[in-house]
Parts: sequence; structure tokens; C-alpha cells
Amino acid sequence: MNASACEFMELILKQVQKYSNISNKIAHIIISPLIETFYHCILKKNYAMQVNIINLLDLILNECNFQGGKHENHANKELGDDSKKKCAEILKNSRLLESIILGLKSDVSFVRSKFIKFVEMLIPYMRKFTKENDFFKEDFKNYIEKLMNCFCSLLQRVDVSFFSSSRNVGLGNLMPSRNDPSLKNEFSVKQDRRTS
Repeated sequence: MNASACEFMELILKQVQKYSNISNKIAHIIISPLIETFYHCILKKNYAMQVNIINLLDLILNECNFQGGKHENHANKELGDDSKKKCAEILKNSRLLESIILGLKSDVSFVRSKFIKFVEMLIPYMRKFTKENDFFKEDFKNYIEKLMNCFCSLLQRVDVSFFSSSRNVGLGNLMPSRNDPSLKNEFSVKQDRRTS
């Protein structure tokens, strides 16, 4: 899979999203192989494809009637229940969660920020899905625990000394001027850290 294929699929999905049955079928056909490709792109550190696939996953989950609710009525409730179970299986896919966690640990800040945005969308999405589908509670809890552990480990790696100089935090006029000689040494040390 390459960037052109992702863009082409995104274009197709945007064209058919108003036809909820069709967009739902296409989304369910492509999402499992897409998650597998996503996982391998992360292992190979193919950052451009990671961003393309994450955009495509976002589109599938949010714009393609992925849960099948838009065409449900009393006559096809069984079809809706079946669709919800398929959604749960896809959301439970261990490769999806592994991919997200690996992406959150990316060394490339732009890519990492894309994964953070994706998680910001995914958690409320899954919470809503869990409220409507009680059987998914344990899986949702597992997701939250693993994502929280990941975020905690990321926070432990942050060098807060760069951000936490007490004289720079909310002191307004009490901050030393830029010409202060004590700051020049501190600034050059921080610049050296950034460039190394």
C-alpha cells in the first residue's frame, strides 16, 4: 500500500459516505487489512504512510457509518446487532492498540502529535460505543489502562527542567530581562541540549 492508494481510498469513501450502507460495507471490507498494514508501517518507521493511514482510519470511524446505526430500524435490528459485533471485533484487534501505542512513542514529534489527536478522537468514540454496547466494557477498560500506561511513560521521559524554570512561570514583570547575564548561560546550555 502506498500514499496514492490511501488518498484514492479516502476520495472514494468521501464520495460514498452519503450512502450509509455502501460506506459501511466498504469500511468493513478494508479496515482489517488496513490495520495490518498500519502495524507494519509503524514497525518499518514509514512515517508518511502512518499519517496517511491514521487519517483514513479517522475517516472510516467517523464518516462511514462504521457502527451501522444510520440504516437501522426495527425490521433490521439483527443486522444492526451483527454490525455492532463486527465493530467490537475490529476495535478489539490487538494490532490496532499495539499500533497506536507504538505511534505514541514515535521519535518524530509531528507523527506523535497525529497519534495523540487520533487517541483524543478514539477514546470518546469508544466510550460512546461502550455505553451503547455493554458487552464492550472490559475491552474499553483494557484500552484505557494501556493508553494511560503509555501516556505515563511518555510523561516520565519529558525533560521538565527545560520548561520549569520558576522565574519564567507566571511571574510577569518579575522575570529577568533578556539581557540578564545569568540567562545567557542558561539559554546557551538549553540551545546546546536541543541541537545535540
